[in-house]
Amino acid sequence: MHNIITSAIYKRYVNNVVKEQLVTYITLNDNLNYEYKRGDEIKPIFITGKTLEEQELPSLPIPAKITIGKNTYLVIDARMFVSASVDDELKSKIKDATSFSIYEAITALTIEAEEIRGVMARLRGYTVELGGIWLTNSIATSLHLDMAERTTLNLIVSNYLLAKYGIESDAIYINLMDKTTLYTDRDSAEDVFKKLKYKAPTTLKELSENIINVFRSRKVAALDESLIVASLRNSFFGANSDQLTILAFEHMPTLTAILYIAANNRAFRRSKVGSIVLDNHKRLELDNMTTIVNGLVRDIKK
Repeated sequence: MHNIITSAIYKRYVNNVVKEQLVTYITLNDNLNYEYKRGDEIKPIFITGKTLEEQELPSLPIPAKITIGKNTYLVIDARMFVSASVDDELKSKIKDATSFSIYEAITALTIEAEEIRGVMARLRGYTVELGGIWLTNSIATSLHLDMAERTTLNLIVSNYLLAKYGIESDAIYINLMDKTTLYTDRDSAEDVFKKLKYKAPTTLKELSENIINVFRSRKVAALDESLIVASLRNSFFGANSDQLTILAFEHMPTLTAILYIAANNRAFRRSKVGSIVLDNHKRLELDNMTTIVNGLVRDIKK
């Protein structure tokens, strides 16, 4: 079962070298008796750059979960959002409120992602639907696909995103076949699954290979991970926006966080992802998604 926290791209940013540096930092700063989640209380470790040691730590585009012995620590890099300070009063020091809001949401959802059957399961429908439209539109526009080809692509992309939640292939098949009103007809959807051999990819590289195998067309022959990444650039704005966009499609908490912010921040309405959220807000009743994530974000601010 694929872990929605430790994706391939996540491991590139929080690799073994980075983990070693964070273990050293946590150990030297006497945090070994610290637990980031005790009951309902959540207290991440914030890196603010207030010491030379913190300034030299590697950049973390998303929260890093570090395990030492039996303890787990959640390390948040706030340096790009706050001014370096000798105190811990982050709220008054924030210099990029929008980007910090995204990071807060990613943090809350990363914590919650441990309970795949809980809140993340309730958010899954919104994330797969909106994320599927976003990724499908980006690839389809880049490859100049027509409407029929876009519907086929959306089925492949939805298959990919559902698999990121650890759902087995049989369940994905049943889930998507129940939604064949979105596609040309049931036989067409069945044909796609046969070509996929009823399996779902787990990386963007595998996704590109699946698309090529299903289409078998010159239009998509050159598609690879780098072209998918290029098609997603400039989808929204803010600190590390392109980096977070790429990460989002292999790390579901990040994808959900971006969609949540796009639904709640007017500044994003002019972005690609913002327009998708706006167009589907009423149909998908996105106020429900907002209410759920608002609750998670409030928990990490207590």
